[in-house]
Amino acid sequence: MTRYRTATTAVLCLCAAVSAQPAETTNPANPANPADAGVSSGPSRSSVAGSMEVAAHLWGVIGRYRFAATADLVRVTLVRPGGRSDMHSMEVRCVPGANGLARIELGELTIEARRGNLRAVHRRDPTTYFGESIAAAAETGPQLNPAEVLRSKLPPLPIPHLSLAFDAAEVDWCPLVTGLVWERAERLDDGTRDGVRLVGRTDMGKASLEMAGARVRRFEADLEPSGQTRVIVDCEALEPSDPDGWVLDVQGRRLASSLGALGPLGPRLEVGQALPRLDLSGVGDDEPPTLPDSEEPLLRLASSFRTVLFLRDDTAPEFVRGISSMLATAYADTARELLRGRLDGAYDKRVRLAGLAAAVEVTTDDSVLARLDSCAAAWREAIAATGRSFPKGAGIGWFVTDTRLVDRIALASEAAVVVVDDNGQIKAILPVHARTQQAEIASVLLQAIAPEG
Repeated sequence: MTRYRTATTAVLCLCAAVSAQPAETTNPANPANPADAGVSSGPSRSSVAGSMEVAAHLWGVIGRYRFAATADLVRVTLVRPGGRSDMHSMEVRCVPGANGLARIELGELTIEARRGNLRAVHRRDPTTYFGESIAAAAETGPQLNPAEVLRSKLPPLPIPHLSLAFDAAEVDWCPLVTGLVWERAERLDDGTRDGVRLVGRTDMGKASLEMAGARVRRFEADLEPSGQTRVIVDCEALEPSDPDGWVLDVQGRRLASSLGALGPLGPRLEVGQALPRLDLSGVGDDEPPTLPDSEEPLLRLASSFRTVLFLRDDTAPEFVRGISSMLATAYADTARELLRGRLDGAYDKRVRLAGLAAAVEVTTDDSVLARLDSCAAAWREAIAATGRSFPKGAGIGWFVTDTRLVDRIALASEAAVVVVDDNGQIKAILPVHARTQQAEIASVLLQAIAPEG
């Protein structure tokens, strides 16, 4: 029963990226003795496949996957008691050999495994990727091949493709079953006479494997003795393409903390929209800065503006110090320009700067406090180094959100300067990167609070 529950969970969670070791498979089909699969008991003599015929198909399949690049659309169906079923589709691409590549597309998650390394991206997030080097159990042993890399990070995938392409000896036709033994072989009854079906049993019940055209076509096996729960794996060869294009392009993406952290980014935030409500906490003993709340708009014209530097907790302190210094100086210059403009009648006398703040989006882990302290120290040093006074305050706070706010504000940028009015409406967004200039920041601030025309 434990084996059944494990198999059921693995099939239903194909798209989940969690660390799990695949189940050990005992007595799998041994490609070194393919003729043993041809046993004449069972079907009528006209449908029995002989040993040489079975051997030819087995070696054709093994040779196709082990010595050439392959791409297959695989549909895995879990049939449960009562006729209910769950199906997941995946694309499996393999370039065989220890220096080859395995690429699996599970829904919106694409995972690439190479010798000793794993990378993954989410289709609806162009900003991050996950990457990890995975060492062998023994320090002196060879690096893990692509199949071993995937087995170290994913639940057991009920497909034979990885074993066919990368395992040096026995073929594991399905990691969800044990004790697989082939008992007879028959020709596929489809009129083409170009395929065979192997029929056998496992520790849990019946199993079958269909092969045609040097490709795996279908695998089916019971997952519990009653036969009411079983797994069906249907395979369809995809159109050939250049394997060089199967390599993931992660240029410009930021490294995510884990495979499970990958997910859809969500809608962009733009000028004119409301800034989401943020519960800022202070760093250390400092009081957190306050931000306008769009859920409780003030009953007056929006005339005061707060400038917020949005940061991530893993931003380099040198970058934080540099951009904070430019922002503080630009803010002070803008305040002086605004005052002069009000005296000259160029700007509405009700327009005010309501303060400067930094808001750090944090990822909660064991080192978050150290990263946050480093970020706050760089901010405070930069503010103090300007020698300017900030009567409305220049505090720093942190927040946690599962919506990846900084990326939604400024896609794939290091940070973002946001101007918010006293009704919580975004008036300006400036994505910040290494080439951002102080004059650019000052121009955005002034235009946001006192637009021309």
